[in-house]
Amino acid sequence: GAVVVNAYLPNAHWYDYHTDVLEIKVLHQGYADANNLMFTQIKILGLSSTVWRVMVSQDGQEIPSPHVVLYNSEKQVLEITGLEHRLGQGYTLQCS
Repeated sequence: GAVVVNAYLPNAHWYDYHTDVLEIKVLHQGYADANNLMFTQIKILGLSSTVWRVMVSQDGQEIPSPHVVLYNSEKQVLEITGLEHRLGQGYTLQCS
């Protein structure tokens, strides 16, 4: 079965509400998880504008991603599920 990890990352700048960009930066290069641990779901709270599409890129190039985008305008929550982001690698998510 799936392993769920809830993490709090202090001093992390995850989402820029002005540019609609989520930057996942690697602080310690070279980390490779032996169990292929991944980010599979991201929630962004307090997002007042509707999001229809999320583009995933790595090293400036768009990459294929099987994710699903759900936006709840009443709760102002963007939920991105079905991601396959390996720990130790950097990603950029651009919302539109």
